[in-house]
Amino acid sequence: MNSSPMPVEDLLKTARAALKKQPRDVKLHELIAPVYEQLERYADALPHLEFMLSATPHDRALTVRTIKALFMTGGFAKAQQIIKNWQAQEPVSVLAVRYMALAHALMGQFEQAQQSYAKAYEMDSSDSQSLMLSGAMKLLLSDAREGYEEYSARQTNKDLARLFDAIPPWSGEPVADKKIILWAEQGIGDVVMFLGLLPWLSGRKADITLALTRKLVPLVVRSFPELPIISEDTFSQTDCTLFDYQMPMGQLIKHALPEYCPAKHPAYMKPDAQKVSALRERYLGYAKERSRKKLIGISWHTTNPAVGFARTITLPELDPLFSIPDLQFVSLQYGNHMADIESCNQRFRDIILHDAGIDAFGDIDALAAQIAAMDEVITIDNSTVHLAGALGVPATLMLSAMPDWRWGVTRGDCQWYGSVKLERQEVTLNWKPVLKRLRARLSES
Repeated sequence: MNSSPMPVEDLLKTARAALKKQPRDVKLHELIAPVYEQLERYADALPHLEFMLSATPHDRALTVRTIKALFMTGGFAKAQQIIKNWQAQEPVSVLAVRYMALAHALMGQFEQAQQSYAKAYEMDSSDSQSLMLSGAMKLLLSDAREGYEEYSARQTNKDLARLFDAIPPWSGEPVADKKIILWAEQGIGDVVMFLGLLPWLSGRKADITLALTRKLVPLVVRSFPELPIISEDTFSQTDCTLFDYQMPMGQLIKHALPEYCPAKHPAYMKPDAQKVSALRERYLGYAKERSRKKLIGISWHTTNPAVGFARTITLPELDPLFSIPDLQFVSLQYGNHMADIESCNQRFRDIILHDAGIDAFGDIDALAAQIAAMDEVITIDNSTVHLAGALGVPATLMLSAMPDWRWGVTRGDCQWYGSVKLERQEVTLNWKPVLKRLRARLSES
């Protein structure tokens, strides 16, 4: 007897047919909604979620699922109303306040978002994440002039924090001829960005040692040959008695940013020059065979679990750029996106070159060489923009209307990297005006 499960599309077809006959059957909606959610088809899931919520308005899990679907489909105002109803039912719910904060941020209401995160922390003083997000909103609104103290509540690498806890933390004391170890505590892009503040600390004649994730070591060793570097492979062997101070790398912003603008200083990352030359020659040969002249590196996706949906752009949305003559696009994207790339290459012949020899996730040094081989980079907010900026490669950052704190809310330039320009959304999830402006510029260049 064949007991194999019914294919998903057949299951949905059967359930939809039954729903036509019994449109108010909650069980059928309960069957269909999670299938669409698992497929990330939130627009299809939403009517079913809303129907279920109308039947059981006090179901917290269902409330959260509905809010998420509304966020993913741009229904921010409707999500806010559902959250208000939730807050009326549960006035002491910290989770509801945090969802309201996110709704405010998605709608560009950053002051209200900051106030909501601050309220969440007032309601639960153990909620360090809300305190950090309150600080991030202050940094965003003040162009990184205020909010340092709250931002310091962010989650860091707990293992490293414990390892270096025996070393006194640096709090801005004179550091001339003092040994200080700076340790990586966030993602690759964050660390690359914070490394742009090293010249400020070196200018105070500090004796600096870096503790870095393994993936960054080859690139950073080449870029900062004068600095001792400890890889994560040997963190546990570090002799803490050798150092006067320690500090998580992100804390540099509190001390350096008020007076130091990295974008006004030379690019500080140095790629493997031989690899850059070899990659560029090969990519230009590929482009020439297809009557194209300019190499444009492109990255369009982020795996950020909290706000990735607001930053990511799909390849079909980028079609206006792919139709520009003379441009050969090169994928700088980490992760497996071959199905999307192949589909795009069917719409526009071989428009995206995917180099299977480059591991954009695991080999940061190779990715840096690939980026440096480009004439220009176009990317969303992920580690690619930080590497391009640190390498001094001309880059355009397609920035969500809900930007991270480091980009500010109005400026078109970038205080971190002199080679990066910002193209901002006006409305979260709507990339069309951004792409229209980008197409016009790329068509003229």
